[in-house]
Amino acid sequence: FSIEKIKKEVYQNTKSNLIDIFNLKMQSKKDVGISNAVSLANNFYVINALKTGDRKFVLEGLKELGKEYKRETKFKNIKIHIHTKDIHSFLRVFKPTKFGDDLSGFRKTVIAVKNRKKALVAIELGRAGLVLRGVAPVIKNGKYLGSVEFMQGLNSISRDLMKKNIQSLIIFKKQYLHIAKFLKSAPEIMGNYVMALNKGAYDKDFYDEMKNQQFGKEIISNHFYSVTIPIKDFSGKVVAYAILGKHLVDVQKVVDESESALIKQLVIMFMVDILMLLILITIIHKAVIKPLEELNNKVKDLATGEGDLTTRLKVRSGDEIGQIAQHINIF
Repeated sequence: FSIEKIKKEVYQNTKSNLIDIFNLKMQSKKDVGISNAVSLANNFYVINALKTGDRKFVLEGLKELGKEYKRETKFKNIKIHIHTKDIHSFLRVFKPTKFGDDLSGFRKTVIAVKNRKKALVAIELGRAGLVLRGVAPVIKNGKYLGSVEFMQGLNSISRDLMKKNIQSLIIFKKQYLHIAKFLKSAPEIMGNYVMALNKGAYDKDFYDEMKNQQFGKEIISNHFYSVTIPIKDFSGKVVAYAILGKHLVDVQKVVDESESALIKQLVIMFMVDILMLLILITIIHKAVIKPLEELNNKVKDLATGEGDLTTRLKVRSGDEIGQIAQHINIF
């Protein structure tokens, strides 16, 4: 392992972790969206309002429900929209004076729910920009009455990530501003994008550092290592990106710790190698060199005529050295 390879692996792991964390947060929001849409589709007020056409009846029931969401959950920007069976707006709980408009020309999620008679959750653009919509069919006694929609923004994801010391931005493609009219005055970023989060939902210093960066899958700026994650709408088009960033100091700390661990490992391996070498030298000296020295001295004594023929060599093994010692003992 090289130091450079360790650094590359740390950055790759950081990238994977950031992407996984964002995807988990998005999936959590989707689960909330579809489960609440299904719950609303079975709501007494919703069913009876679509059967009778009584908007005031369902509005009173759902207004209190909306207050409870804001009071009891972290999702502060949810909205509920009820659609008729012919894909017209029946009631926007967040804007009750606007209803009756035809949605069939642009609300693909509502059309899909009517056709499939199954709930779904997806990003679909609206005037406010990115909206995560859980849409469920309202069916009573086998009859399709319409659908109901549980709408969420993405601000809570960014707030949650900041608590984990991860900075995040959601940036929206300018080419879709003709749909997301409320984002036309949003702060610009990286040339072709605007911010899709409320100002209080992201760190201004992180935005300032990213503002003039060149867009890419990975961005290393003065203080942050960041990755960009595509956000697709219901039709599969990339309409926005999430930018998640970690402080470079934190990433470098992991690199330093990994390098230190590698150096410690190399030192331990070196010490083990030295120990093994010493053991091997001792074994060789005892098993080979010492018997050879004794054999050499005996042969030398015999060669000079001064050797004691009654002296016996120690036979320590059955190898070639041991066999020679045996033969000399016989002599």
